[in-house]
Amino acid sequence: MKGYAVLDPYQIVGEKIKAERVSKTVISWLFVRSLWLSRTTTNDADNIVFMPNPQQWRDYMVKVGMSMGLEPPKAEHTNTSRKDQTTGFDQFHATLGFNGNPLDVYWGGVLVGTAANFVSGKLSLSHGTAREVAWDLFKHNWRLELLSIDHVLLPCATMTAAQRTEREGLVSEVLPQGLFVMLTPSVKDEGLAARRWEDRMEYVEAFRVLLSSWLVPGAEVLGQMSAGHWDTSSNLFHSDRPMVEKVEGVAYRLYCQTFFDYMGRAPTIPFSLPVTM
Repeated sequence: MKGYAVLDPYQIVGEKIKAERVSKTVISWLFVRSLWLSRTTTNDADNIVFMPNPQQWRDYMVKVGMSMGLEPPKAEHTNTSRKDQTTGFDQFHATLGFNGNPLDVYWGGVLVGTAANFVSGKLSLSHGTAREVAWDLFKHNWRLELLSIDHVLLPCATMTAAQRTEREGLVSEVLPQGLFVMLTPSVKDEGLAARRWEDRMEYVEAFRVLLSSWLVPGAEVLGQMSAGHWDTSSNLFHSDRPMVEKVEGVAYRLYCQTFFDYMGRAPTIPFSLPVTM
């Protein structure tokens, strides 16, 4: 559980990463994105959702790049194959049906790179697309990590089917549209990272309710707070900025500390939707 459910976003946002490497990593990720996200929603024993660490993600993106012709071919080593097996990448890669030829790549239904460009060594990836992909990576890792840490603190194995459904519903209320995975990229600034407090308030309250149910130090404080309330007659959420920011000041610190205590690393946090320049 110490790895990343989807590509580690710091593979493409590090200050020292070369632009060409960013382009290759983003293009490789976009090629596998939909299938990998679909895979995270499958719970059968033969399709376990692994949490590869940053180095394992880096190695796999290079492997995808080689399969697409973005990277020069390298000799396969036994230890690399073993590493793939520990992350589930080996079985996943086999399902993609690579034939060694580059393919067109899309983002949000828009073509961002053609096979012809890849063959000629041209990586026509815009800065705006890279920013949006990074935002999407932060968003999905944050959502799946929230579900993971909740399962760690309140194991589903001890619950009835009805209790599991209720618990997952409590977690999903923190997320816009109640979705952990979105195959189609979102175009709306919403949720806990929204710039306007009015767009955050109902999600902040849902986050407060969720964290106050955790059996960890500090959770009882959140149980005595409120970020607002729903008016059932009008189905509107009522709050004000001081209430929202007061809960945020307690809840965010509690979440980050609790995640670190159990997972051994800092959590992925959500960011606002990038502004088009």
